[in-house]
Amino acid sequence: MSFRRWQGAIATLCSYWFFSVALYAQSTGRITGSVSDTSGAPVAGATVNLYMTGVTSVMATTTTTGEGLFSFAAVQAGSYDLSVENPGFSRFVTRGLVVNAARETTFPTIKLEIKSVEQSIEVMADTQTVQTANIENSTTVTQQQVANLPVLDRQVSMLFLTQPGVSS
Repeated sequence: MSFRRWQGAIATLCSYWFFSVALYAQSTGRITGSVSDTSGAPVAGATVNLYMTGVTSVMATTTTTGEGLFSFAAVQAGSYDLSVENPGFSRFVTRGLVVNAARETTFPTIKLEIKSVEQSIEVMADTQTVQTANIENSTTVTQQQVANLPVLDRQVSMLFLTQPGVSS
């Protein structure tokens, strides 16, 4: 094979490759958008998932930039579902996003709502066992406690009134 034939074959292969890439680029589109919270502040690091409509598996995933922007390049023309998730925010889902060939689909700003805080409190306490077999109640009174009694005649029977659970 002569040099000219090789040169012609290489030129033909290159042109096929170039035109196939150009045709592929014309059959895909692009999706762009931004994510913010309800106050309008951008949400950085949010996970954006792209699904083909009717399919549950994720087709493509990206995260938002520091400015809350996201982009999916080289998306085949068709209908897609889009979900956005970020800790502390409610999940956002939209369905039926149409991507046209050789076009950029700009999604309106997605506003994530703050997720309600779920809090649970678990109280664990040891219960004290109550002795029910014997109803005896006893207390030891020291001499100092007798001397400090707020009674004038210092009668021992008045000591009973100072004990818990005793009434006159």
